[in-house]
Amino acid sequence: STEIGDMNYSELHDRLAELGAELLISTLKDIEEGKAVSEKQDDSLSTYAPLIKKQDGHLDFSKSPEELIYKIRAFDPWPGAFALYNEQGDAMKFWKAEALDIKTDKEDEGKVIGLDAESFTVAAGLRALRVTEIQVPGKKRMTVGDYLRGNSMEKGSLFR
Repeated sequence: STEIGDMNYSELHDRLAELGAELLISTLKDIEEGKAVSEKQDDSLSTYAPLIKKQDGHLDFSKSPEELIYKIRAFDPWPGAFALYNEQGDAMKFWKAEALDIKTDKEDEGKVIGLDAESFTVAAGLRALRVTEIQVPGKKRMTVGDYLRGNSMEKGSLFR
């Protein structure tokens, strides 16, 4: 077992690969020495995990900021957690975010309620999500600060 902490999927994958390799070596040694103990899996405790589709990464701002952060971390690097923005409905991917303890109203869900030089804040689940790293179509991942230096965003803009 390992602590997940604030790792994203990619970081967790690498950590589990490292632990799995170490465990495999010790298990093979135990098998060779006749010390391995086999245990039948209880199939009633297994669950079905459907294939992840690109659309599964769509963010729903009626959810709490924590739920959105879990989704952002789970879908990094693929398919990426995203929300639609601007009149064309482009998909902006969210890569890094944090929950803020700011109260918001239900009718503000998905609205940009705050902007500074390095982030934007979106109302989510009656609270707020501060976003610090994004990706827009055709570009690489970037900090929100880098994005805002070359693009405009206004309070009241809506993510859907």
